[in-house]
Amino acid sequence: MARGEDLQINTAKRAYRKAREEGNRQEEARWANVIGDILKNRGEYVEALKWFRIDYDVSNKYLPEKQLLPTCQSLGEVYLRLEHYKEALIYQKKHLELAKDANDLVEQQRASTQLGRTYHEMFLKSDGDHYSVQNAKKYFKSAMKLAWTLKENPPNNTCSFLKEYIDAHNNIGMLEMDLDNLGEALKFLTKGLEICDEEEVIEDDDGRSRLHHNLGNVYMELRRWDKAREHIEKDIMICKRIGHCQGEAKGYINLGELHYRHREFAKRKKRIASELCDKEKLSDAFLVVGESYQKLRDFSKAIKWYKRSWEGYKAIKNLEGQALAKINIGDILDCNGDWTGALEAFKEGYRSFFSNYSSFQNMVEDIGQFGPGMKAPTMHELRVPLLKKEVDDTQKLMEDHKKEWVEKGYSILSDGWRDSVVQKDIVNFLVNSPKGSMFVKSIDVSEIVKDAKMLFQVLDAMVEEVGKKM
Repeated sequence: MARGEDLQINTAKRAYRKAREEGNRQEEARWANVIGDILKNRGEYVEALKWFRIDYDVSNKYLPEKQLLPTCQSLGEVYLRLEHYKEALIYQKKHLELAKDANDLVEQQRASTQLGRTYHEMFLKSDGDHYSVQNAKKYFKSAMKLAWTLKENPPNNTCSFLKEYIDAHNNIGMLEMDLDNLGEALKFLTKGLEICDEEEVIEDDDGRSRLHHNLGNVYMELRRWDKAREHIEKDIMICKRIGHCQGEAKGYINLGELHYRHREFAKRKKRIASELCDKEKLSDAFLVVGESYQKLRDFSKAIKWYKRSWEGYKAIKNLEGQALAKINIGDILDCNGDWTGALEAFKEGYRSFFSNYSSFQNMVEDIGQFGPGMKAPTMHELRVPLLKKEVDDTQKLMEDHKKEWVEKGYSILSDGWRDSVVQKDIVNFLVNSPKGSMFVKSIDVSEIVKDAKMLFQVLDAMVEEVGKKM
């Protein structure tokens, strides 16, 4: 214990003894609360509990009921930290009840937040306790609503309650994340950051730090590695500047976890593909491993895996895969300053890419049939009249298909895939009828792919959209 803290608690104990000897119950209760608070902040929760109980007993016996508000809050907080949830709920509910009786919105907001945290902790310690989840959501939403009311109509000029409103978004975001509702978690946490920007909250704010920390975790679960890294690094930077050593350490732990999971995810894909003897999936996995090492700036290992990917694609004559591997190799060579090698890799990559399409071959044949003197279209012609003609032709083709849908019926098809280059999950929607299949649209579902409810809403909306087109 530091000398200053030792002096502080001894001074508080002397004041407590004096108040008790004089029979000054209000000061006796206040100093008991001060001593408990000092001990709580030092992590001595059992000893702190003894002093908070003294405060509660004195206040309950001798003082007006409203005086119990701070001691109920303190007892609820300490019991929560000791994981004595039953006792924590007793005092937190008492706190809320007293706050409602006094029509004190500030204390109602604090009590609701504490109750939400207790039920959240109870859920985490349980095996799917739905009762705790429902109560956690109920109290967190109540706390958010109260914080917004207090922010818009502050009880005095000393506190805006903006911090509490931002923290409320963070609390709900964490709960949704623990429920694996990643889309909802992303919505609340991102909204919290938007509020910080709208209200011009300083960059080095602990509330921003917590939001970035949790957003890093959400994006990690979504396997959106670049976004995860961006938020984790922002969290570390803020913690470092405000001197929050524990937060900074947690940030570095998260960063290590990100690197490990990204690399392990890529290697696991390679191992599974190898076990399945699927050369295309194996080559895809080699490509992802290379991307992982490239993000870690380990270029020698990255280029090794890209070359293995290229060799795999070449063996099965997958020209598009060869093109992607060569373009990635070109990026590595460019970063290493080997510009001649990078140029050759890019040339080979794009040559493989274009030769993959039958339409490219058809174009070459048409040009050859025209003979010398053919004039290439201008950039304006390509971007405006020719593009418009292509769009019109496609729309006419779609109209023919729609008539067939009405007459003979149709089926909606969806095809999900992951773009390993941009790290996004895509769902393609097509409509199939006796006339054939027609592509309708693609949707980026990266942020909702693990949220069954939101994914259903996307599919349901697609059914409605096709129905209206008929």
